[in-house]
Amino acid sequence: MQRSLVVCLLSCLAMIAAGSALASDGNYQNFIIGERAAGMGGAVTASAVSVDACYYNPAGLALTPASTISLSASLYGFSRFQVDEGWFPNEDIDIDAFVTIPSTFGSIWKVNDDLSLAVSAFIPDRSSTNDLEAFIDDSHFFKYNMDDQTLWIGPSAGYRLSPRLTCGISVFGIYRTFSWFRDWLFGDYGTSVSEDIKYNDLSLAAVLGARYELDKTWAVGVSVQTPSLHVTGDGKYLAKRVSSTGILQGSYVDDVDTENKIPTRVTAGVSCQATERLGLGVDLTYHFPTSFNRFEGYDQFGTFWTYPLRREGTVDVNLGGEYYVRDHYPLRLGFFTSRSSAPDTDVETSYYPAQIDKYGITLSGGRESEHTTLNIGVNYVWGSGDYVGWLSPTQMDVVDAEESYLYVFLASSYIF
Repeated sequence: MQRSLVVCLLSCLAMIAAGSALASDGNYQNFIIGERAAGMGGAVTASAVSVDACYYNPAGLALTPASTISLSASLYGFSRFQVDEGWFPNEDIDIDAFVTIPSTFGSIWKVNDDLSLAVSAFIPDRSSTNDLEAFIDDSHFFKYNMDDQTLWIGPSAGYRLSPRLTCGISVFGIYRTFSWFRDWLFGDYGTSVSEDIKYNDLSLAAVLGARYELDKTWAVGVSVQTPSLHVTGDGKYLAKRVSSTGILQGSYVDDVDTENKIPTRVTAGVSCQATERLGLGVDLTYHFPTSFNRFEGYDQFGTFWTYPLRREGTVDVNLGGEYYVRDHYPLRLGFFTSRSSAPDTDVETSYYPAQIDKYGITLSGGRESEHTTLNIGVNYVWGSGDYVGWLSPTQMDVVDAEESYLYVFLASSYIF
């Protein structure tokens, strides 16, 4: 009787714990995108004037000195996710992964002294994890795979309203693809649990920005990203629970309704051009709270399945500076936070992401000529927090988790 109860609990709890494995889904800055921004910790809201401005503050596009095409901005690196007793008592999660974040692209057309138009594509969110774990003594076997990517693509415009004031707008189509699979086998309890989620979602959002030059040294910038507007999406969900006597239950949801709601984001920044060669920047960002169902639908038995997600309001800080050596060799250093928007970790809401506050350091060096720029650097991110794991064979509890990333990026542009 006790073993039957354990089997039931294992099956049910495993089925609702899907979201807790998605550690990064509660954070907004797992790495810094862009060319100059990637070296300055993302602190460019008041200073970005190249393709980076499309994402951070399109008002800066009006100050672009010439038409530009940004050819690449790729990241390659390693990620690590560790959880004490994340799989089961005395069975820790320790996942290492090599991550490649595809190139970003952008092009700016300098129409006249006051107006610039642009088109850009950014990938601000990308996670890929694949792991196999086996604990032979207890006959526990785990397989896990996740791939999650979001693409922002669309047009931008920046306009000079006065010698000191510029404004801008970007409109992005946001396309998210998500695939997640796990398979658990508890040989000592005679049960196996597996889940498979696959969906894509398309939404729209705009970024509005303004920049004001206080004097030749100081400038301030403000940008507001609107909440995303869902357009369309579809996906599938498959869940199976198996015991030594055969299939206990199998559920299949076809053509699920999806949503990828991105909340309003407000950023205020200050830049200081202390000397001709030294520049500094500080940004403060507030991400509004939101809640929605990642997917929902009915299986073949008429049972309603849903994957809820709630994000709390959170504040992030970006700091950065750059120094030009001999006018053509920029060195950049930055720091940023990526505080978790996930609610407090709780067993009853184990489908929410892990709550891990992260911190990052960026460093880059490059070379600039009349028509080209080239930058290479690193982003290092680390953090710790809470995760829902197993405390005993019949009980889940909050356990410690750690996450870290190390990315190398390469970016280049051609100036007409």
